[in-house]
Amino acid sequence: MVIYKQKMKTMKNNKELYSEIETLIIRWNIDGTKTAGSLTREIMQLIEAEESPSIIDEAYKKYCDHFTGYDDVPTKEAFIVECETNSVFRQVWIKD
Repeated sequence: MVIYKQKMKTMKNNKELYSEIETLIIRWNIDGTKTAGSLTREIMQLIEAEESPSIIDEAYKKYCDHFTGYDDVPTKEAFIVECETNSVFRQVWIKD
């Protein structure tokens, strides 16, 4: 049963990753100003972030440190969405 649950989790993660890559490709295609290299870098960053959740965790912690004293710190999910959709934001917070 444990192996089955792990396999289902991997399948879900693969579907989510596929969907996220597909979204990047669609946005790249619609934009028309970015190079294939920029798309490749975005996809690689997405894959690396998927494989290394600790990178996201560390970046989110640093991000939250900027909200010290505030009651309404953005959620980790909101941080991840912003990283996925905003390349400038991602470059600031997810350093290679």
